[in-house]
Amino acid sequence: MSKRILIIDDEENIRRVTRFTLQAAGYEVGEASDGQSGLELFGDGSNWEAVLLDQRIINQATDIGAAALALHHRLARESLVQKAKAAGLHVAVWTVDDPAWIERARAIGIDALITNDPATMLQARR
Repeated sequence: MSKRILIIDDEENIRRVTRFTLQAAGYEVGEASDGQSGLELFGDGSNWEAVLLDQRIINQATDIGAAALALHHRLARESLVQKAKAAGLHVAVWTVDDPAWIERARAIGIDALITNDPATMLQARR
C-alpha cells in the first residue's frame, strides 16, 4: 500500500498542484476543501501518513484579532500547535473524551480541552 496524504485547503488550484506533485512522488492523495469534510476523510487518522493544512488558518486567525485557534483533537499536531503559539494564539482542542489525551495535550502545548465527558476528564486530570 502506498503512503497516503490528506490535503485540506479551500483553494482548488493549491490542492490540484499539491496532489499532482505528491502523486508523482508515489503518494496516494485525499483532498478536502474545508475542515468538516477534512475531518470526515481523516476518520481516526490511521489511514493517513500526514495531513497538509492550509497555513493561512493561523494567519487569518491573527489578522482578525483572534486570541485562540480551536481544532478537532485529531488534527492537533505538535507542529501546528507550535506555529499557532509562535503567532501568539492559544490553542484549544475539541472533542476530547479520552483521558489519555490529557497528557498528550500537555506535552504538545495545548492550552484548553473541550469535552463531552467532564467528570471523566476531571478524574483523569488528578
